[in-house]
Amino acid sequence: MGRLRVWIWASAAAVACACLLAGCGGQGGAQQGAAFSLTVLKESMLAGGQATGFRLTEAPTTTGMAVNVYVQGAEGLKALCYELRYDASRWHPVSAAQTGLLGQADKASGPPAVAELAVLDKPGVVYHGQVLIHPQDQAGFTGDGVLARVTFEPGALRTARNPSMWSPVQVFYGSTVYILRPTGEISWGYSFPGDYNQDGIVSLSDMVPLAVRFGARNPGGKAWLEHAIDGVVNGDMNGEVNLGDLAPLGQNFGRRLTEFRIYGTEHYELDYPNADDSKPDVKPVVRVSPSTMQGNPVTERTYFRAIVPQVSLTAFYWVRPVIDGAVGLPSGVASRGAFIGQSWEPASPVPQFYDPHYGLAYDPVAKEVSFYPTFRGDTDRNGGVNYGDLTPIGVNLYAQGPFPRDSRLWDIDASRDGRIDDLDIAYISLNFGARVGGYHLYAATSGADVPEHPWAQSKIAPLADFELTGDPFAPEPWVYTYDAAPGTYFWVRPYCWLSSDPTQYDESPISEVIQVPAS
Repeated sequence: MGRLRVWIWASAAAVACACLLAGCGGQGGAQQGAAFSLTVLKESMLAGGQATGFRLTEAPTTTGMAVNVYVQGAEGLKALCYELRYDASRWHPVSAAQTGLLGQADKASGPPAVAELAVLDKPGVVYHGQVLIHPQDQAGFTGDGVLARVTFEPGALRTARNPSMWSPVQVFYGSTVYILRPTGEISWGYSFPGDYNQDGIVSLSDMVPLAVRFGARNPGGKAWLEHAIDGVVNGDMNGEVNLGDLAPLGQNFGRRLTEFRIYGTEHYELDYPNADDSKPDVKPVVRVSPSTMQGNPVTERTYFRAIVPQVSLTAFYWVRPVIDGAVGLPSGVASRGAFIGQSWEPASPVPQFYDPHYGLAYDPVAKEVSFYPTFRGDTDRNGGVNYGDLTPIGVNLYAQGPFPRDSRLWDIDASRDGRIDDLDIAYISLNFGARVGGYHLYAATSGADVPEHPWAQSKIAPLADFELTGDPFAPEPWVYTYDAAPGTYFWVRPYCWLSSDPTQYDESPISEVIQVPAS
């Protein structure tokens, strides 16, 4: 099986190199050297693996220094996750890579695939891990030998990680849609791309769930049910746990969840941050600590619950995560009361909610990009949210999923929780009066052309225009033939005409963003 390397850049420096990996966290003993110090993490002893010890060996090279990580007395070793500290005033890392020894554990059937991640942009420390795919099914490595090699050159690291949450290639957003239940108790699912073990920080530990669940696919389509554990590990949200899910891990490496903030207002059309504006005049009504997380992080998407004092029947509520002190994207909106038929007009005729469930995919063999039209609340798929959308919910009330992505029930299940109930009516309330005339498909070869956040204005012209015509109940995805170059980004935006002039339109937040593999 081939390996994939993904370089993520911040300013002009490499943020992370990803091949494929599964994770590590927790500290082991540190091995001291003259200039380098090794700490092997406890996840290295994954699935019963053992080792007598680890040590460093150093060898000068023509340009600097090579530091090897040597294992002694390994028995069934299935992972190596470590931190290598160095004098940042003297050295900067150039590469960190496996030697292939761990992947050659099963020579009879060929080397098992190895997931690998290296983070080189943190001054003074290299984070590196390698884990056998499906470690629970592998024999592991037994013996002595060099498992990894890190190369250094003289001089300090010139550029560290860009602290901005929205770097030019940030296509895996730090916050996705949360499900808020319209009751006195507000709840939402945890979503932080790259935090696959759901402990609130993106680290080498998150490689373990990725390796364990590698290859999982959603049989019903490209998006998972909100509570599915495979959907947590599928960080790029393409319906399959694979090499691409290392990219969100590398992108967000080291970032930590600080808290959640719940906001409420009587004037949703004025106060909801449609353009990712922080809305400084809108203050959070409740702050929620990460320590209140509920659920089993190994078997399901975890979730949070909070009681908002004196929940109003005429107020709207939403949640925003705080990552390293920076406020992230807003969730979807929930309301306790019924709002259908109220007189206020939305700020824009298009739906304003970020929804990464279009099932966007690219087939390099057929040279086709495909997606499903997605408009929460438009249960009859006629391009507008109105009273008529209550009928499909009433006909299918209390139906239980999971619903395949190409099923009519998927559209009716606007909350994406696998059942048809009054929560889906809330999406009709919140999108009432909104309409969609079609969908724009975008393609870009540069990450700089991808919108900085879901609400940002488009920087380039759309590749294709799909008008909302034909059978609105057809379950098939919409397909466009396009010979995409490796590295091409794709995304979709619903739009609505503002006048009879076809150049005058408004667009909704973007869909999920996918990228054609480099090889």
